[in-house]
Amino acid sequence: MSDDPDRGVRAADLPAASRWLDAACTAGGWLGAGLFAAVAALMVAQATARALGFAVVGGDEITGWLSASAGFVALAYTFRQGALIRMELLLARLDESRRRVAELVALGIGSLWTAYMAFAMVRFVWQNAVFHERSTGLISVPIWPVQAPAALGTVLLFLAFAEQFVRVAQGERPVY
Repeated sequence: MSDDPDRGVRAADLPAASRWLDAACTAGGWLGAGLFAAVAALMVAQATARALGFAVVGGDEITGWLSASAGFVALAYTFRQGALIRMELLLARLDESRRRVAELVALGIGSLWTAYMAFAMVRFVWQNAVFHERSTGLISVPIWPVQAPAALGTVLLFLAFAEQFVRVAQGERPVY
């Protein structure tokens, strides 16, 4: 989030719950960046190992898991920074009242969709933990810890969408 008055509100002016959500989304962004760095390091290790005549067992699987986790945990941060693809080209052409209605519709649909997505992901991870599901492939690990960051990311994204919907519905400026 920025303190730029043209983008939204100042971080210091947010209520405590919004500041907490902002901190959680920022942590998700940093975690996502760290996971992407781990992907890069693993890919370099795989290329180096291949050049030296051996392989990193399960490297492709781990790279895939890290990439998916990185993408999901960073979604809410990306949304709050205004970096997700939005309808800005359309919104910029609308007057203030029509823009508010369009944002409410978009944020309402986004809130409903991400609520469903978060529910489904949490339920999926929970079921995989209960049934002791394991990954298939070269390495076999319990799958729920691999999927948990995706569930966390979707929950954070839902909270971010819902918070912005409430802000706009109350006549406040969105944070993104």
